[in-house]
Amino acid sequence: MAKGSTSRREFWISHLNKWRVQGGTMKAYAQANDLAVGSLYEARRRARAGERAQEQPAPSGVSFLPVRVAREAREEAVRVRLPNGIVVTVPLDVESSAWSSVRELFGTPK
Repeated sequence: MAKGSTSRREFWISHLNKWRVQGGTMKAYAQANDLAVGSLYEARRRARAGERAQEQPAPSGVSFLPVRVAREAREEAVRVRLPNGIVVTVPLDVESSAWSSVRELFGTPK
């Protein structure tokens, strides 16, 4: 993030915090502080979106694991070892239509 946008973000976060402490409507706070009401609302929307993004849990049953890629490997298939010990092997030349079967098997969203 550029320095200017960080400063802007901090500017609006500061005003949002002051508004929360003072209470009252956002419109009244904006007018009293010579701010554009729409900009204050937009800053709150962005702050909430950022908070939600940080709080979002991974969908049920879905997690990411570290992947190690061996440069010297010349595989003809992709192998995925699942946490429960199952190894899924998919040939590199598999047709794209076959992925729907894999998706159904593991319940991966489309």
